[in-house]
Amino acid sequence: MSIGTSWRLSRAQWEFWVVTIYASIDDLKKVELWDDLGNKMNSFDVCWCLMGGFNVVEEKVGLIDNLRSLDDFVDFINFVQLVDFLMISSHFTWSNGRVFNRLNHFSVSFEFFDHVPNVSQIHLPNSLSDHNPVMICEKNVD
Repeated sequence: MSIGTSWRLSRAQWEFWVVTIYASIDDLKKVELWDDLGNKMNSFDVCWCLMGGFNVVEEKVGLIDNLRSLDDFVDFINFVQLVDFLMISSHFTWSNGRVFNRLNHFSVSFEFFDHVPNVSQIHLPNSLSDHNPVMICEKNVD
């Protein structure tokens, strides 16, 4: 488990904290990460943005093979009340050519959209890794 970086950003009358995550593939370490991070997040009254590789298969073409890990992740997301940015490109961030998974995320507090309502995420082409990078951007609203 790894929390690589965290930033505290202030804008006008509100602030949000950004946390980058690369979660272990080990289920017990992920449970420890979700518990520790959830308790810390609920200790601060700020908006949150979590980004990175959560190593939980939330969406997949085919059967999801580790439902326990998915249940733990969903419990964490519900506990800290996060939601993903709208996806405007492919939902899948990893593929081996036969299997397509969504492993990488940008998830934020619901209140984030009160301050920045027109934000979405897109997946960029993979060039240096077997994962597609995820980028957030402001949507054009006409």
